[in-house]
Amino acid sequence: YLRLNGRVRNRRLGKRETERLIKDVWIKKEQARNHDPLSEFFYVYLKKRFRSHALVVEWAYNVVDALERYEYDNDCELFLKILRGQLSDAVQIDQVDMLRNLHEALVAIDRNANGGTQRNVVQRTELLKLLRRMFPTKPQANFNALQKALFFEAPGSMINSVELLAE
Repeated sequence: YLRLNGRVRNRRLGKRETERLIKDVWIKKEQARNHDPLSEFFYVYLKKRFRSHALVVEWAYNVVDALERYEYDNDCELFLKILRGQLSDAVQIDQVDMLRNLHEALVAIDRNANGGTQRNVVQRTELLKLLRRMFPTKPQANFNALQKALFFEAPGSMINSVELLAE
């Protein structure tokens, strides 16, 4: 997807645009039930979107450039590593499954605490217990950093689970 003779314009894609494109690629790949490596599917995706090989290559270079600039973002880092073949596509599938399982567990805790009614809030202590159960191999230092981030993002004893898992 990066083969072209000549110059390529750098569009300096913004983070929001890059994240939207990443999300759209994953959605299209899932909808197509495509099992090809991401690098192969990415070319097909760009070809359908832009038709011209020159534009496909230009956008591919620009997406890679943006992914490298925003590599501090987990979604960008993951997409880049999978695109380069450093990680399997299965890692992204596992991440989606993990987030879905976390969401389902939060809903269950919420409903149990509220007599079957879903209020989209959980107690901080219950959330931390859940995270410990779901991620038992997470080192204590990382878990402490997670607790600290949670405290700054959501002060108080009740955590809004919808906001917590929002993009």
